[in-house]
Amino acid sequence: MIYRQVFLLATRNGGLSLRRPDIGVIKVGAKADILVFDGSSPSLAGFEDPIAAVVLHANVGDIKHVIVDGEFRKRNGKLIGVDWERIRDTYVASTHRMRDIFRSIVFPPLEGNWSEGTPYGTTAVSNVDNLRILEKKAAL
Repeated sequence: MIYRQVFLLATRNGGLSLRRPDIGVIKVGAKADILVFDGSSPSLAGFEDPIAAVVLHANVGDIKHVIVDGEFRKRNGKLIGVDWERIRDTYVASTHRMRDIFRSIVFPPLEGNWSEGTPYGTTAVSNVDNLRILEKKAAL
């Protein structure tokens, strides 16, 4: 199964590809960071194969514990030793700066053909508010 190959690449084989036999294994002297997933979360519940569940469906909210260098960094779903409010505020300010930068850029229109020979075109613009009005009228 390909998801098992993905899991191995992210763990043991990832360490070996870096020529680091001390990464991706749990043993004395290894640099193992450990993630413990909550198998009862809505994303993961009901799977017979936990590797498939993690690779195909898990998200950061499914991680219950994180241990780095033998110390908890996340315990029972809560970050430890992190000023989340400060990090969140910095992140939000950064996204607003990036949004403003990209809104100010005037991108040139694409002309010619895409690499497969398909011509570039203009995307139709829809007004969602008008669609909602039409849906309400159709429902009557």
